[in-house]
Amino acid sequence: GPAAGAGLYAWLGGGATALLDASTFLISALALLAIRTYEPKPERQEHEPLRAQVTVGIKHLWSTPVLQAAVVVTVICMLALGLAESVFFAVVDDGLHKPVTFLGILQTAMGIGAIAGGLGITALIPRTGELRPVPVGLGLVAVGCAMQMVPSLVVVSIGLALLGAGLPITLV
Repeated sequence: GPAAGAGLYAWLGGGATALLDASTFLISALALLAIRTYEPKPERQEHEPLRAQVTVGIKHLWSTPVLQAAVVVTVICMLALGLAESVFFAVVDDGLHKPVTFLGILQTAMGIGAIAGGLGITALIPRTGELRPVPVGLGLVAVGCAMQMVPSLVVVSIGLALLGAGLPITLV
């Protein structure tokens, strides 16, 4: 996907790429709406109002130190990654001396890493529990980001694969 997007961007420009991307979401939405399944009508049950449910969930989250720490660390990591996304353009342009469209090719390495991390976390959780993998994932993200500073296509690609692997491990 990222490589095809980069190719389309280089060929037809950003407008065509954005239009195709938006079209794929629209097609997906229409396909999901077209799926017909039989579901029995749920029995009406008395529930707490949504606000009360959310309040109880937040109180539980903040009263459980391990969950609180995991959420805070993960939110900070995702915020930092969101702010750092623009750095990848500089890595490609200034560090690797490639056109910015080459980022689409590099993102393929990140996608491969994400698939590996997603498969790995499903095997890891039964052995370690849900919270122990969080620092492993964050470590992979940190190493992957640090590797973006080396002006080498191989090192940057491996770094993006590690970063990609770390994301699902951290978030799952």
